[in-house]
Amino acid sequence: MKPIRRNTPRMQGLLVVAIIGTICSIIQTEAASLVSPPKEPEHKCTEDECVVERLQSAARMLKYRNPFVEPCDNFYRFVCGFYNDGDITATPQFYEWMRDATINGLIGDDDVKSEFKPFKLIQDFHETCMNEELSGEQDLTALKEGIKSLGGWPILEGDKWKEDDFDWIEFTGKSKAAGVDLIYFMGFEPELLPDGTENKLIFNLEKTPNDIEHILSAGGQESVYESYIAEVVKLLGMEGNVDEEVKKIVEFEEKLYQIDGIPDSDEDQIMPVDGLKTRIPGMDWEKLVSKTLTPFMDADDKPFIKIWDADAVQEMIKLIDSTPKRVQANYAIWKIVQFAVEYLTPAFREARNKFYKEVEYDGIDRELVCDEMTKEYVGEAIAFFYMSQYSDGTEIIYGMTEAIKKTMVEMVKESTKFNDTTKEEASKLIMNLPITIGPSAKLSDPTALEKLYEGVEVDKESFLKTLVTFNILRLRLDYSSKLNSDYHFDEEEEDDSNPGLPENHDGHIYVPTKMLSSSIFNGGRPLYMNFGAGGMTLAHEIYPAVAALADTSDQADCFSHLFDDLKDPELQNVTTEATVHGVGAQFIAFKAAYRAYKSLIAEIGPEKPLPEIPYTPEQLFWISYAGSFCASNQKDEGEDDDDDDDKEDSLSLPETTVMRILRNIPEISADFQCAVGTPLNPEKKCTWW
Repeated sequence: MKPIRRNTPRMQGLLVVAIIGTICSIIQTEAASLVSPPKEPEHKCTEDECVVERLQSAARMLKYRNPFVEPCDNFYRFVCGFYNDGDITATPQFYEWMRDATINGLIGDDDVKSEFKPFKLIQDFHETCMNEELSGEQDLTALKEGIKSLGGWPILEGDKWKEDDFDWIEFTGKSKAAGVDLIYFMGFEPELLPDGTENKLIFNLEKTPNDIEHILSAGGQESVYESYIAEVVKLLGMEGNVDEEVKKIVEFEEKLYQIDGIPDSDEDQIMPVDGLKTRIPGMDWEKLVSKTLTPFMDADDKPFIKIWDADAVQEMIKLIDSTPKRVQANYAIWKIVQFAVEYLTPAFREARNKFYKEVEYDGIDRELVCDEMTKEYVGEAIAFFYMSQYSDGTEIIYGMTEAIKKTMVEMVKESTKFNDTTKEEASKLIMNLPITIGPSAKLSDPTALEKLYEGVEVDKESFLKTLVTFNILRLRLDYSSKLNSDYHFDEEEEDDSNPGLPENHDGHIYVPTKMLSSSIFNGGRPLYMNFGAGGMTLAHEIYPAVAALADTSDQADCFSHLFDDLKDPELQNVTTEATVHGVGAQFIAFKAAYRAYKSLIAEIGPEKPLPEIPYTPEQLFWISYAGSFCASNQKDEGEDDDDDDDKEDSLSLPETTVMRILRNIPEISADFQCAVGTPLNPEKKCTWW
């Protein structure tokens, strides 16, 4: 299988070879260095994308820096002093929007084709969802068959429908098993929660979504909604008057809507089934769990359930118990039909559009709906798909990691804080530390990804049948602790505020896919920028593998007093919570990333600096790191500017902590030629290792 590639910037010539591993094995002897002429600085990537990225990076730096502040006096203000809080282009949210736009463009692009099944499923799913030319007849037939298999719709069946045969829990379980995964009354939604070094799968007990909020908020529109339901019922073959039954559906839905609750995030709201029975009596929780939850979980797993609001749940139970089963069944089947209308014959869609117009609801753009559904249902394939578009970036990150590992091993061997035994152990731990780009290792393995989608196909003639197939897949995947561990280990992918920072989980470094194009890394940027921002974060996550093996007790005292002179009580309280080893980790990260970069360019040749900018590559290394924090130092709304910009006790946490650690790094003060005694080059410096 060869993943598709689209205009990904490639590092030319020696760089690509070096960055993916050769950098760790090439050894230049002194003799070779004496006879080899020095290499001229060059841009390692010459493609258009890289040229544009360099120009944009230079423009950002010139825009954000404050040229009236000396870097040796206040390095952060020098780099970010003119950063405008209103400028979103440096924020994690901006890169998240760009990433989302990239994915949306890729999954809807007819020019992007592949026979690799996971990629083909993306295109086929999206294409079938978007195909408004489908007659809807097959979907209509599938809907009718589905309704019949669930016991029929009372409003259509009339007196033939048997009330004693309906049980909302049985109905929900049967519906779910058939691939119709809707929450009609109450149901469970899986969630991964961080739990030490791993994630814990829990299930949120949730009520039915508020599908009629836009109707009720408009006021007096219930009759319009009733007319719409009645029209749909007639299109399904009912000729008689259904006004009374439709009215009861809407009344019941209104009562469901009115039940609200405040979600409680306390740990004591997460409990096993026995705890649920004690906490909220009056409900057959064993039955609900056994019918709608455990059939889809791993055989040996015991469910832990999180409730949103105990009082609201009690209200739900009372409402369900007091509502005739016929009304419950009419409402539940309506929820299925309501969802399916979009994919039925034109007559159903015309009825829906007329209803939307009458309640002045614009609806949701079909392409947007299809984009989001594709990302939801084929998310694992899309994660791999996205990574394949940045394959050069993944190679560079892997290469940077290996270079930093090699450098950190050298630092361990040179340190007096490790004995001979721990030096050997630390070296092995560092070099054997695994790294995965993406939420899990299996998402980086095309064979494992293909196995995940075995037996899953898109029915190009029926989108509803396709949804049923993919709902069954999602239930199998999302409700399984094992499969979640295999495919969804790193849940930070969902956090828009995270710029793509790597994280060390129990001796395994996970790099989120969003790092591939972010404020801290981009494959088209020069290496001094990628090592300066992204390399620092990688080194920071390598450090914990060996942190406990070094005896740094005599060095800890210096770092423990790093923030003693802060005057702002709020900042002082926050910074004192930072552990000394955390500061040490950042110190080692600075040293290792910088040294790894310098070693690399000694092998492959120096880089040119950014265009039209008066700084050396070494200076740009440090500027890139500090620049990644510009958006993190925004003032809260309404906060007054401080008249004295150089008052350190008015600085934010990122500025204060990072800049104080940088003071202790001789390399940065040397690169900016800071005189001894300036803030960036104090006479007394702390060190680690």
